[in-house]
Amino acid sequence: MKPKFPGGLSSDLESAAGIPGTNKVLLIESADDNGTYQRIFLADVGQKSVAIEDTAEWTDFTSAFNVEGSAVADTHSGLIFIWAERNTHQQSTEIKWTDLQLEPFAIGQSGLVNSVTFTLPTDLIDKNGDPLYSRPIVGLDVDSAGNLYSVAAFDPEGLVTDPDMGPFRSIVFKIGQVITGDVVLDTEPTTMGVLDSLKVESVTIRENGNGVEIFVGTDDENYGGILRPLPPC
Repeated sequence: MKPKFPGGLSSDLESAAGIPGTNKVLLIESADDNGTYQRIFLADVGQKSVAIEDTAEWTDFTSAFNVEGSAVADTHSGLIFIWAERNTHQQSTEIKWTDLQLEPFAIGQSGLVNSVTFTLPTDLIDKNGDPLYSRPIVGLDVDSAGNLYSVAAFDPEGLVTDPDMGPFRSIVFKIGQVITGDVVLDTEPTTMGVLDSLKVESVTIRENGNGVEIFVGTDDENYGGILRPLPPC
């Protein structure tokens, strides 16, 4: 069954954020370089179906340009929605967050959008001073303890004739925690995995009795894509 998107078919869906304690997911358009596709869909995921229950827009609470990473955290004061721009060819990007409510569905009702700057470690710079990973955040997720994970990726767009042929590389970090409703970054991110030749664009956490498992999904353009777990750290 195909979900019906309010306002017409979706485009440039760049991230999905599971809502803790529910079967609901936010399906998020990137904002299309500040263009047409500005929607955030509240979806209910069944065993054999995905139903779009409601929708919001980036312009309801902020200005977005090209968001590729998002997550939802459950805090003592309620849910918060976290996102980050990919900020191509820069070493840093802003992680932002605001309140989220489900009934009725709304994002940023408080009028407050908080932010913190995430900067790639200085050792991830090449000999010319350029970041080894040209998009500092392309994926986000939060575990039940509030640990925040991210992905940085290298895409050669603008640097080679056919960027869909690569080369690609990616790195997965634990970068901080959600503490009392705020994102607090670690002094230095912890590397959870390095993936050469793969362009990771999503990260998700699965928790079981043995701890945390990290899964990544790739968009390797002409090479297709894969979903795989990272080896345990």
